[in-house]
This record gives sequence, C-alpha cells and structure tokens, in this order.
Amino acid sequence: MIARPFSILILLCLLPVIAFSQNLPMGTRINSSRAGNAITAVNLQQPDEIREIERLMVARDTKKAYKLASGYVEEADNAALNGITRYFAHNAMCVVYTQIREYDQAMNECDIAIGLVGGHWSACNNRSTSLFS
Repeated sequence: MIARPFSILILLCLLPVIAFSQNLPMGTRINSSRAGNAITAVNLQQPDEIREIERLMVARDTKKAYKLASGYVEEADNAALNGITRYFAHNAMCVVYTQIREYDQAMNECDIAIGLVGGHWSACNNRSTSLFS
C-alpha cells in the first residue's frame, strides 16, 4: 500500500523536471508545428526608417537623424498611418530630441507616442531618459 503513494510522489516530483527540460519554441510558429514544412518567424515590428535613424544616432550624426525623424513623423501623421507606425515615428523623434538636449520637445514627442500605444515600454523608457538627462 505504501508503494503506490510513494511512486505517485516520485512522479509528481519528476514531472516539472521532464516538462521544463525541453527547449521552449521562440518566435511565431507558421503552419502546424507537426507539419514537416513549419517555420519559425520573428516579427521585429520596427519600420526600416527607425533602423536608419538608430544607425545615424549611433554614428552621432544627429543632424541627419533629426532630418530623417522629423520627415518620418510628418509623413506618418499626414498620411494618418496606423498607430504603431506613428508610435515609432514619435518615439524616434523623442530620442533625437533627447540626444540634441531639447528635453521639452522630447517629452512632448514621448507623450504623443505613449498616447498612441500606451503599453509599449520603449517610449516610457525614452521619456524617463529625457526627464532625467
């Protein structure tokens, strides 16, 4: 009679080890994971313009970054693009303004970005950076 509860106890102790020992899938599975041609895709959700602005900021070319970011904001706002695209544009403008020490404008751009997509952490982080710079 003791053998059965003991074996159940051992099974319950080993179950988490067995369940979590496998590698967790990363990215988004496309098609069935059982299909032979299933692929994993990663969605970075970041427009190409933002990558170029980031590249310019790393290179400390703030004049070109400012020009590209302000043009991107104007284009996104005038074309009434979706909220996430406008979010990225205003968030990039916040970063550029922070870099050139225009903190009031940076805060304004971050506030706009947060208003567009409130749950996205990057604009909140950039707003804090601007606030404490």
